[in-house]
Order: sequence, then structure tokens, then C-alpha cells
Amino acid sequence: MRTVLAVIAGYIAMFLLVIILFTIAYLAMGADLSFKPGSYEPSLLWIVVSFVLGLIAAIAGGWICAAIAPGTKAPVALVVVVIVLGLLTSIRSSNATRHPCRLATVMSAAWRPCRTRGRRSGWRC
Repeated sequence: MRTVLAVIAGYIAMFLLVIILFTIAYLAMGADLSFKPGSYEPSLLWIVVSFVLGLIAAIAGGWICAAIAPGTKAPVALVVVVIVLGLLTSIRSSNATRHPCRLATVMSAAWRPCRTRGRRSGWRC
């Protein structure tokens, strides 16, 4: 039970650190340094900063996990959880890139029946 709690605490710590560190980084860098000029593609500087911040969050999460459940395989379990969730996210993202439609168009089309005709059978709007 302690191992499971340690993994959950380590993951939550990583999650919170990523949000805090990336927010600070973006506020410090601004849009001009975060993106390539004239596009929404991330700049090389942003990619490097992202790697460093992710590494810091991973080390902190692993350290917290190991501190809560010392002498156990909790940090290894945390690594497995992070890898599995990362793989699932990348698989889902790669499937999304096969369909080159804009999110706004999809969302607009999906909600149109709800807006125009009220509730449709089987739909919860």
C-alpha cells in the first residue's frame, strides 16, 4: 500500500512541478522566445528548456516517491507508470495527426445538432 501511495504522490508532484515550472518558463520567455517567428511551432530554446524542466520534475517526483517508500521498488513502478502513460499519449497523438481537421471545425460540427435542435436521441449536450 505504501508503494502505491508513493507512486501516486511522486506522479502528483511531477504533475504540479511541470505546471508550475512551465508556467514560469513561459512567463519569463514570452511568446517571442517560445515559438518560431510567424508560427506556433516551438523554438529550439523552448524545446531545450522543456527537456530540462521535465528532467527536473522527473527527478523530484522520483525522489519524493523514494522518500515515501524507502527500500522498495516504488521509483521503478513510477518509471513504468510514466513510460506507459507516455506511450499511450503518443499513440493517441499519432492517431490524431492522421486526420488533418481543425479542432474548432470538429467541435462546431459536433455541437451543431445540440444548438439547433436541442437534445438529439442518444446525445447528451
